[in-house]
Amino acid sequence: TGSMLNSNISPGSTVTMNKKFDPEEEGAYYCSVKAPGAVGTQRVYTDKSRKVAVQQKFQKADNLEKILPRLLQAWKRDLQSKEPLSWMKATAAVVLYWTGARVGSNATGMASKKGVEGFGILNLRIRHIKFTTTSVILEYAGKKGMHQKHILPMNDAAHKLVAKHLK
Repeated sequence: TGSMLNSNISPGSTVTMNKKFDPEEEGAYYCSVKAPGAVGTQRVYTDKSRKVAVQQKFQKADNLEKILPRLLQAWKRDLQSKEPLSWMKATAAVVLYWTGARVGSNATGMASKKGVEGFGILNLRIRHIKFTTTSVILEYAGKKGMHQKHILPMNDAAHKLVAKHLK
């Protein structure tokens, strides 16, 4: 198509063209590549599609900023719910918001296939959560095994509810 690609393709790679790629829209990936000795495949996009994706990402962030106050109110309300599904989702959402931590992925992700154990907020284990009289400490190996530590002070009603739910 004459479009610049945003990635190099290693010699000897297996390249599979995306049959759904439309050069007019460029919204989908251009091709997938599996380099020699690689565990998985990598999708290759055009420079134009990457620029569009970045613009869309920032637009989503701007939209989120507008609705965030309403989300926070809903999460705090749901923390008080008697329905386990409601307070569990609210607990996860609030912890993600407070810490800025990664969501996490399942145990069959690429990092686990490479032998690197990594966690996010949604797949923490009991061993990652410690309680003190004044705070909750989340300590775990994050993406690529990087050490993560978050201290949640129990200084208001919402923090105390989160601590109760985590316990």
